[in-house]
Formats: sequence, structure tokens, C-alpha cells
Amino acid sequence: MSRRTGSCSRPDPISEDRGIAAQVRCADGAESPFVDVTTPTVEAVHRSRFFPSRMSRVVSNGIMHVFLQDPFLLRFREDAPDSDAPEALPRAEQLSPQERESRARGERTLHRFAAWALADRCAEAGEVSQVRLRYVIHRFPRWSERDRWSETGDVDVLETAWARL
Repeated sequence: MSRRTGSCSRPDPISEDRGIAAQVRCADGAESPFVDVTTPTVEAVHRSRFFPSRMSRVVSNGIMHVFLQDPFLLRFREDAPDSDAPEALPRAEQLSPQERESRARGERTLHRFAAWALADRCAEAGEVSQVRLRYVIHRFPRWSERDRWSETGDVDVLETAWARL
């Protein structure tokens, strides 16, 4: 029972997990394969309990900014008659100026982070000149279905265009 509200709290389980993979293009035109840049930052947090790395916050905050949507506009988009299902990442022209700026800020942060994380991929070919991101969103099964081993949820993959640094 919650002391503040005087009522029992309902479980609010995590409903999805988000991460990024990145691909870099070197100054000489060589391209790396897509590499998971989220997992190493999370593992670094888990390795040190007293003074954990905070690099995972760069990734999670960047992703949060990319997917941030105004709650009112989100409800409006979901209720639109031509909307079969809300898009995981609405097109830029559907966004408000604030949402557009938040997305741009998040992507700039993630591009810079990915270029830093994958700089060794261009060690012999010059420096990183472009970055491409792949957002991986794993939506977990509904809480009532999570006890079934066959239920794994859905995975969406969204890929960006190449961005110059």
C-alpha cells in the first residue's frame, strides 16, 4: 500500500527495450558492418558497482530524445482516421518543431557517440566521416502472456540514412 496515495500500486512492468547498432564509413570510403554499441555500455555499468560508467546514459538519453513525442500530439496521431497503427518513429513532417529539435539533438548525440565507439574501425583507413544508426526496439509480450515461453514479443528495426560528422 502506498503511503502517499493510500491505495495499492499496480505493477508497471517494463514494456520494451531499445538499443542501437551503428555502422561507420571511413574517410577512404570503407564501411564497417553494423555493430551493437548499446550492450558494451550496459556491461560497463554492471562491471563496477561502486563507480559505474555513465556512458550508457548517453545512449539511453539519445534514444529517448529521438523517440520523444508530445503526449497530446501522440493521442491525436493515434486517433487520426487514416492511422491504422501508430508509427514507431513518425516522419519529420508529422512532428512539432519541439519534437523535431529533440530528435535532431538525440541523433547528433548518438552519431557522435557511435563515431567515438567505433573509431577503431577506421584506424587504418583514416577517421570516421559518416555514421548510420539502426534502432532496435524489442516490445515485450503483454504482462499476462510473459509466463509462456513461446511468447517473445516483437522486434522493430529502424535504420537511418548516412549522416556526415
